[in-house]
Amino acid sequence: MLFLNLCALIDGELKNEPSIASFTNIVFDVKKVSIGNLFIGEKSDISEALQNGAYGIVSTSFKISDDEVAWIKVKDIEVAKLKLLRYLVLKTSQHYLSLKSVEFELFKKINEDRDVIYIHEDIEDAIKLLFKSSEVETIVFSDKNLFDKIDLEDMEVKILNSIYVVKNTLFLTSFTYKGTQYRDIKIPYIFIKEFEKVLNIFDILNIKHSIPKLHFTSHFKPIFLDNSFRVQSFGSSTKALILESDINLVKEEISYIKKSASWAKIALLLPKDLNTKIKTDIDTITFNSYSDLKKKNIFYYNFAIMLDINERFENYLSKQHSDIRSTLF
Repeated sequence: MLFLNLCALIDGELKNEPSIASFTNIVFDVKKVSIGNLFIGEKSDISEALQNGAYGIVSTSFKISDDEVAWIKVKDIEVAKLKLLRYLVLKTSQHYLSLKSVEFELFKKINEDRDVIYIHEDIEDAIKLLFKSSEVETIVFSDKNLFDKIDLEDMEVKILNSIYVVKNTLFLTSFTYKGTQYRDIKIPYIFIKEFEKVLNIFDILNIKHSIPKLHFTSHFKPIFLDNSFRVQSFGSSTKALILESDINLVKEEISYIKKSASWAKIALLLPKDLNTKIKTDIDTITFNSYSDLKKKNIFYYNFAIMLDINERFENYLSKQHSDIRSTLF
């Protein structure tokens, strides 16, 4: 990209007449700057960026120390990033939309089209990804806040085709969609409306996907364990640990279990380091670490919803299983 074009995009002011006209990549971490890069960052990192080979500097304050390098001044770095991201989205894709956390994960689980780019909440990662990308059909944001900040009109999703539920258990749903019946799909009924919206997005944008390949997401994900914390096959017990990565969904999920399995004993498991409380009328158990859970009486309950924001619990279980196997041999 030419430095002059960049200035126009981010309302930057080119403060010199550099001998270098363009750059090959955008970097925000000064440690990762290499020859040909544009560095966007603070004044304190500029010297190191130049030593590492930066061709251009974007900052709010600097003293020109190399006339060959492009020096671009902006009023606000964060605003400049937003303007740059907006341009890259419009340049890269015909369609763009934001989805809520459940919708986003469902979309990713059944999508089979490589012509889709996923954008998470980190604006710097988004810029780096799109700057290197060729044109694609669709860009999907998981962060509505970031999407709104770059001032794009979100896609309006009209429900043209409906899901007709035939039967459902707590974790599985059988349904028909567009005349085809799907049995025991791993979509808890609590998220059936979100799934219906996602399917309609695929239809509207003509994106290749596969409903049967759907697996549980990080939301309301059942894990069946024995008393030694070994993972058991799905449905092998009337007791399950239910993982949830989004604290905002916990209360709704508790209500869903109460309504769908009124006979069940339910508990909420919260890591102490989260320093948060959820008001609920079910038993709440706090724990210091995953190994600490073994000391708790969690198997007294049929279902225990565990807040697993960083999605690390399954890795812990896998490591525990690997450690046990290694001691056996």
